[in-house]
Amino acid sequence: MTKYEQLQAAKRNNQLIDLVLRRTQDLYTGEVCFVADRWVLLRTYNDYGMLDGYVLVKNSGIAYLSATSVDVKRLHGRIALAKRLQLLKGQLYPLPNLNEASLLDQIVQDCIQKQSAVLLVANTGDIFQQAYLQKLTADRLQFAVIDPFNFARVGQLQTINLSKVVALEFGGRQLMQATAFFKNLPEHKAPVLLKKNKFLPKMLEQAKSQLLIIYCGENSNNFFVGQVKNVTATEVLVSLVDSVGCFGGYVLLKIKAIAYVGAIADYLQMMQIYEDEHKQNGDFVQPVLNNHFIADPKNMWASVFAQLAQTKATFRLQIKGQMQTQLAYCLNLTATKVKLAVFTDLPANITQEIVCDFAEIDLVTWGYLNTYFTKCELIG
Repeated sequence: MTKYEQLQAAKRNNQLIDLVLRRTQDLYTGEVCFVADRWVLLRTYNDYGMLDGYVLVKNSGIAYLSATSVDVKRLHGRIALAKRLQLLKGQLYPLPNLNEASLLDQIVQDCIQKQSAVLLVANTGDIFQQAYLQKLTADRLQFAVIDPFNFARVGQLQTINLSKVVALEFGGRQLMQATAFFKNLPEHKAPVLLKKNKFLPKMLEQAKSQLLIIYCGENSNNFFVGQVKNVTATEVLVSLVDSVGCFGGYVLLKIKAIAYVGAIADYLQMMQIYEDEHKQNGDFVQPVLNNHFIADPKNMWASVFAQLAQTKATFRLQIKGQMQTQLAYCLNLTATKVKLAVFTDLPANITQEIVCDFAEIDLVTWGYLNTYFTKCELIG
């Protein structure tokens, strides 16, 4: 079957499908709402089995789609688990009355009318761009820039050729929060970055009361946002906030693994407002998560791994000298070492046992929603 026929069949049979973009290799999983000659509209799910907005995808931009992939099978299980656990979820975006004719025009005009924040995916230098859509012509789309990391850019008008647009995300939880936030934009603040030095542990201790951005390595996309819980001369424990301002688990990392720390930033302003709103609304922490983790500051690595072993929790860790994190669970430990079962083949649930000295581990993350689901799926 052609991709168009596959999409029609998925819509007809109410199938959950995986859709991979040719341009970025990004994966969307969802249900087909409308199929037109040039575009398909998907109602998408997030990684936790909850509905999370829509994506309009150009048919020619689809590299691959499947209704029988491992990811689809896994998400079916997560949808059922999310319902059973009664997880807290965001508000659903109300779609207008649509038809297959002029699907792009209808959705763009609806987003303009509602002034909804969207994410444009395009064959341009800026592949991903959050924006408010402003004006649609026969061949071009005008939008106002949204930049969570630099409020000084917000509102700048840009125009893109429609032929360059690959996908348009809208109505997801993160974008709906942005819709409200950027209508009452705080003042832009010049970022303040603290480079790693011998005084960093003391500065982290002094900053316990505020959110920080902690960058690991030289890649500016590799960062954690959260609040310091414990800090010693060699490591720091941070309670994390996720991309929508909810509790996002914990990270324990070596001070030497930190490149620099952001103490003042536009993104931190936004995350603080999101976090405050969730706490006020009572939906900051998912009911299956624990945001009261306590580690012994005298030996945080042993304390953390002992508790992870006791609860049979899954976690991700990064070993010194390795670029990627690994998914694992703890088998047993001593005062200085831990024996791990590291997953080498997730679909087949195959693990390899290794022993690591705590000195070899740069960071470990745990206690967020994905690790909870992974434990349910792989360990029980």
